[in-house]
Parts: sequence; C-alpha cells; structure tokens
Amino acid sequence: MLLELHCHSFVYSPCSLADPYELVLQAMKKDLQGLVFTEHGYQRSKEELEEFRRKNSIDEHFLLFSAQEVNTDFGHIIIFGADKSLDGQYRLSDLRRQYPCAAFVWAHPFRKGKIPSDEKLLSKDIDAVEIFSLNHTLKENYLGLKFWHRLKFTAVCGSDAHSVDRAGAFPTLFDHPVSTIGDIASEIKNGRCRPFYKEILLSGSHSTVTEVVIGTKGNPERRARIVIKQSGDEKTWNLSKRTALAVKNALEAVFDDKNYRTPKIYEIDDENRIIMEEGQRGQQLSKLLPRVGQTAQKQYFELAGKWLSKLHSYAIDGQISDIEESETRRLKRYKKVFSGGNAKFSEFLLNLTEKIAQKEQDVYLKKKEKFVFLHGDYHPGNIIVGQDDSKDPNSIFVSVIDFNNSVNYVKEFDIGYFLAQYQSQFSNERAILANLNQELFLKAYFGNRQPSAQEISDIMFFKLRAYLSIASFFHSLGMGESAQMEFVVSDINKTLEENKIL
Repeated sequence: MLLELHCHSFVYSPCSLADPYELVLQAMKKDLQGLVFTEHGYQRSKEELEEFRRKNSIDEHFLLFSAQEVNTDFGHIIIFGADKSLDGQYRLSDLRRQYPCAAFVWAHPFRKGKIPSDEKLLSKDIDAVEIFSLNHTLKENYLGLKFWHRLKFTAVCGSDAHSVDRAGAFPTLFDHPVSTIGDIASEIKNGRCRPFYKEILLSGSHSTVTEVVIGTKGNPERRARIVIKQSGDEKTWNLSKRTALAVKNALEAVFDDKNYRTPKIYEIDDENRIIMEEGQRGQQLSKLLPRVGQTAQKQYFELAGKWLSKLHSYAIDGQISDIEESETRRLKRYKKVFSGGNAKFSEFLLNLTEKIAQKEQDVYLKKKEKFVFLHGDYHPGNIIVGQDDSKDPNSIFVSVIDFNNSVNYVKEFDIGYFLAQYQSQFSNERAILANLNQELFLKAYFGNRQPSAQEISDIMFFKLRAYLSIASFFHSLGMGESAQMEFVVSDINKTLEENKIL
C-alpha cells in the first residue's frame, strides 16, 4: 500500500496553504491508497475524520488517518498513535514512556544541511527516519539514502506537503494492508515499510553511476532524480571533476534552465570521489523521433542543433582533456581493427583512417585558437527531450547527458559527430532521414548566419572521422559486412564525392 505520511492543511497548520479536501484529491490522483494528516501539534479525532469523509463524499476505500508533528528536544517527530493533541515543546523520552505503542518518526532530519549522528539515527526513542522529504534538498535526500544504506534503520518518505500540488509526491510503501492508525504504527515499529523510490545502476565506462528516482509521477513533475557518479582511480576522478566544473559553469553562463539545459551539479565530493548531479527527465531523442509526427520531429531536431550552438558559445578557461593524445590513441586503435580484418570494407576503411589521422595532425590539432568546449559524444541517445507541463507546449526543453568525453577542440568535431551518429542510428528509418536532413540541423545550429564553405568542409571531415568510430564498433561486433556497414560506407563515399575534403 502507498500512503502519504506527512501533510499539513491550513485548518490546523498556519504554515500551510492547502485545503484538506484538495490534499486528499491530489493523493487520489497519484493513485495512493490513503493519507495521514500530520498537523503541527493537533490530533484529529476519529469522529472528526468520519465527519470530514461524509461532508466531502470521500470514497470509503480511500483511507484517512490522523497523526501529528510534535516539537521535541530531539527534533520534529511525527507521532502515529497518540490519543490527544500535543501542542508545545516536549522531551522525547517523556513522550516515549507515555505512548509506548505509538510509532515515532523523525521528520526531515537532514534539513538545512544538518548531519545527524549515527547515535541519533539509531536511537531507541524513534522507530523510523524520514530520509526523503520535499523539505530536503536533493543533496540532503541523497545523504538520507546514504545513511540508510549504511546503518539500515527503518526509513520512510514524507512529502511534508504545505501546498496541494505536493501531496502524494513522496509516499511510503507498506508491505501489508492497514486499516487503523494502530496498524500503521505497528508496521512502522516492525520495519514493514520503506521509501517509495528506485535505485538503478547505470552503465559507466570509468565510474560507478547510479540514478535514484524518488516518489510518484505527476504534472508538473515532482519526482526527485539524482545521478551519483563515483570514480575509482585518481586520474579518472580528476578528469571527471574538471568536466563537472565545466558543465556547472556552462549551465550558469549560456544555458537558461528553461528550453535549453544541462544537468545541474549538486556536489563535487573530493573525499569520496563522488559527483552528484540532477537526473534528467524526458526521453532520449533516439527513442522519441520514431514515435512523433513530422512537425514534432523537426522541432526536437532543431532544438538539438540550437543546444549544441549554445554549448559552443561557452568560452572555457583551461584544458578539459588532451585531445591530441586521445585522438592519436583512438585512430591508432581504428587502424589496428581495420588492418586485422578481412571484411569487405576493411582496406577501404584502413586507408581512410590513415588519411584522416594525417590531416588531423597537419591541420585541425594545430588550430588551438579555435578550440571551444565540446560535448565529445553528441548523438541522439545522449539528447533528452522533455516537457515540464503536458498542457503547455512552451515548457518543452532539451537537455544533454554524458559529458565523460568532453574536450577542447574545434566545434566542427561535435557537429560532424552528431550528423554521422544520427544518420547511422536511423539508417533503417528512411522517412525520418528524409524529413530531418543535415541541412535542417546546420540551419538550426548556425541560426541567421550562413556557414562558410570552409566550415562545411570541416564539418564533413569530422563526419567522416565519426564514421570511423562507428565502423570500428561494427567490426568489433562482427558486423563488418552488415547492412548497417553498407549504409556507413555508402554515406562516406557520398560525402567524399560532394565535398573536397581529402
């Protein structure tokens, strides 16, 4: 069962703006099975709850309970099972003796940056800890999760709703049905409940990456999303830290946090080598384009081009990573892959790799005055399109994830990389490729300015460079003569014919 365990109405909590009936309706919309009113120092009686239910014609299947949030020398404690209102300041030990059968939950203990001691979190005077709360920041919610995993006390969620839209956002999951406040107290005291959240281990090439999603869906979206990246070795950590700082500064400098976004960086923890950032809502562009009409396709495709243009307008100070070293290493690896194979296109791709490697060394790696901050892996799978309010088309936004390959280099690298990856990923979606051609992306990227012939030539060069990465990947999967490889080689030849590049 999903229950809202922490909410306040304006009837008995002066700090609240919420009508109690509207709190109930909002919890119902979230598909919760019940709600507990937790007014400050006020305990609704059973008769008052029954009258409230009759007056507002609330379905009997939706459970209504009353507890209260009480001020104590320990902190704010939600008491489930007291028989009277407790308005004032109390000693927790006294209340514990007075109500041995009630459940005591420590509310929002990490609020305002507080770090509770292990001793308090494991105190026998409390039965559970509210580790997730809308009265916590995302960082504070993460700290609650971290302490819970380490100490293994009983934990719950609490929306701490003081406005209608927050009700039901952070419910608690009960293992068994409850029908009375005594049942709730018993389940909490016996640890048969837990926060309603997901913790998902994601793929990470050099770091352990975990996404935590707390609470229920809604419109507008209220679920908290946190991505935690932990680096193992010092070299990886230093690179990750520099990149995170660059993303943080770029967000503040050129992204508006409305239609164009990057993940917010919440914390860079040197001691534990952890970067905590905002998880991104929405869907990957790669999955979204086949599901929408042509008008929406163009809108999202153009947003992706404009986002990249904004990133490249950010003038970063200092070097993110050594592009010359990484490019030399990668192209050397591609040569080894293509020279060691006997697939249909191996020799052609090996010759192309040698030519591109030479031109990069002779031309592009020397243009340090033109280097800008690049994403380094800009493709439809790393582009997130979302909408804050499903009823407001102006709330559509684009954000981008996975800056692990960020570098300082010429802007054409990112542009060409996107074009190659996009066309390869949608090689079986010819209608999409026809509707969303590279000219549309370039127009969105350059805006009112017409790109020069040299810029186009440079973009096409790096499109070929990106195709080497894709072809190498296909070879490693034994797809050296697949239909996907046929598409890649065909587009390489087309690009070479239409542009004087090599």
